[in-house]
Amino acid sequence: MAGDAVAEFLLMRGVTGASPAIGLWVGFIGALVLVAGLAWVAIASIIHRRVLPPNRYRGPSVLVMAAMIELGLPLLLAPPLLAFTGGDITALSSPASLTLQLLLTPFAFITLLAVFVALPRALEGVRLWQGSASLRQAGIGLLAGVFIWSAAQVFAALAVFIMRMLGINPAGQQEVTNMARQLPVPVAVVTIAILAPIAEELFFRGLVFNAWEREYGTRSALIGAALLFGLAHVPGGTPLAVVVVFLLGLVLTGVYAWTRNLATTIGIHAAFNLASVLALFFVAGRA
Repeated sequence: MAGDAVAEFLLMRGVTGASPAIGLWVGFIGALVLVAGLAWVAIASIIHRRVLPPNRYRGPSVLVMAAMIELGLPLLLAPPLLAFTGGDITALSSPASLTLQLLLTPFAFITLLAVFVALPRALEGVRLWQGSASLRQAGIGLLAGVFIWSAAQVFAALAVFIMRMLGINPAGQQEVTNMARQLPVPVAVVTIAILAPIAEELFFRGLVFNAWEREYGTRSALIGAALLFGLAHVPGGTPLAVVVVFLLGLVLTGVYAWTRNLATTIGIHAAFNLASVLALFFVAGRA
């Protein structure tokens, strides 16, 4: 965001000339500075909190880590993607470019978790995999996710009906919906219904909920993790979609607090996203 503001200022003043690519590279440098600063804060937090007992969260602020992804990653990706597309800005929305973006975001989540949480052992005692129990819970989660998705569609339909009665136009589509429409079905399924749920559940339930529960208690962690999950989907999302995502976040966090098994929430999240993707392609069509 900081780098983007600098780039926009320079473009408005004509400093970058006729090529918007220069502005993108200025934004890239700004994003590098931003991410480097956030990484320094994260490392300093790990050093400062390492003296805490094992039952406390000993890692960096989850908000700092979320900022690295939500603020830094888009600006870091733009110039390399522009180079990848041969300098054609319109090609940033091509299937190949979109696929790369959807692959890199889960990778960023997992990389941050590995570097700033797993390596310094910031969440000792949290089990990510519980053998056959996780497989069983993943299956239960997949089945539950179908019912939760169906309930979400009923809620959304009722909300749209009420909004129209009040004279509010609910038109608009979430950005990920527009992205998915341009992808081959197998690519959309792998990136949106498999990789994204795994990475997001590891971050929002595995890290955010557990970290905040150790610091502030279960109730605050439940609400906070759901709020952060909803806020992460605000960019490019319609107001109604963000509300649905927040409610989904409450359900996912509540289920994790009850089961203490990430496989359950991954299953629910994957089924929810898979149903959305399949409905987009085979019910709504590619119109």
